[in-house]
Amino acid sequence: MIAFQTLFLGLVFGTGPVQVMVSPPVVTAEIFLDGASLGVVRGAPWEVGCDFGAAPQPHELVAVGRDAEGKEVARARQWVNLPRPAAEARVVVEPDARGAPAFARLAWHTIDDAKPKRFDVTLDGREVPVEDPQRIPLPALDLTRSHLLAVEVVFPGGVVARTEASLGGDVKARAASDLTAVAVVLRPGRTLPPLDAMRGWFRSDGRPLRVVGVEEGHSDVIVVFDQDSLGRFRGITPPNPFSPAMTTTIPIQASKGGNRLYGLWAVPQRPQGAAGPGLFSLSIPLDTDVDDVRALIFRFNFPAAGPRQQQLANAVATAGMQAAALNRRRAVVLIVGEAPADASTISATAARAYLESLDVPLFVWTPERRIAGLALPGWGRPDDISTDLQLQGGVTRLQNALAAQRIVWLAGSVLPQSVTLAPGVTQVFMARGVVREPHAR
Repeated sequence: MIAFQTLFLGLVFGTGPVQVMVSPPVVTAEIFLDGASLGVVRGAPWEVGCDFGAAPQPHELVAVGRDAEGKEVARARQWVNLPRPAAEARVVVEPDARGAPAFARLAWHTIDDAKPKRFDVTLDGREVPVEDPQRIPLPALDLTRSHLLAVEVVFPGGVVARTEASLGGDVKARAASDLTAVAVVLRPGRTLPPLDAMRGWFRSDGRPLRVVGVEEGHSDVIVVFDQDSLGRFRGITPPNPFSPAMTTTIPIQASKGGNRLYGLWAVPQRPQGAAGPGLFSLSIPLDTDVDDVRALIFRFNFPAAGPRQQQLANAVATAGMQAAALNRRRAVVLIVGEAPADASTISATAARAYLESLDVPLFVWTPERRIAGLALPGWGRPDDISTDLQLQGGVTRLQNALAAQRIVWLAGSVLPQSVTLAPGVTQVFMARGVVREPHAR
């Protein structure tokens, strides 16, 4: 009865129209941005103006349809500037005769209708065997406690769809659309208590949020290359010269799960004859270790481009969206040269703020020793990776920071940047900001 006709993909900011489609019995439509009304429309073109702000931030658009008596009869929601995976999955939990969770049933969709290669299902971090995705037996649960059911559907080409559901506790089962994931960092020597003991730790706009699950799991890291950095890796040993160059084609992954590392070229590419802002190219997925970082540096095939074509801040913001897409442990690494060019439509400060809103930490590295530690406009002080030893140190700090991350699942659907820690919570801090030392907070 009501749906958004204007769909917002990629990074969205500035002003523009928001249009909805309606059908009877809807006679009026009210549009809300982050809870604030943008206006009520009563006829074609069913459109209101919207100001998303001067820089990208996550937003929630809601359209409410009402009938002739003013009663709400339909509602639609659209998230803006939040990651959208290339494939989607859903999980439904079916109860037994007593009402206890008995089976999980999966559904999935990709644009090309690809068939899944594998189903990875965990309950509270423990693997659940999958023989039939339409009927996955669940173990007996203590329903006085919260439990997190996490599902990854892996397709050819490295595409992964992920979904979650919470079970038990003081509410009925919740689907992924009713959960919010935030990334936190454990302080050295600290551990997380049971979920019940984390009651009141997290808030949104002053309202307490209930923790329904905590995950460690794997990680996603995106390395953004400033094109000025490419000829400056003089002190790093290249990999085997006979190893093949990596292309932007993502092959089928034979290994199960694992930590994923991608390279991203900061120059947007457009298919020939296509209009629009262009897309940023990703490398094939690798592992998060020093050898694969070295392989990215020397083997990733970067398209030829002039300095004026580089959009460094836009690329970093896009990398943040990619890194957060599967709600796993995550980080973005920016490797800069001595004089990075930037023709972005947003500032470096805005890109950093956007990553913070998604709980994606940023690491800034440079292969040029003479600028390491100096403040770069907008990006702060880069870490020195000018030698093999320095590169190993940078990768180790990245690995340590990822190991200290936890993904906390909260009951309710809220904007991630609205989530804060309650006063007195000292075990963790939010995974936000530029990282020089993993626990320097």
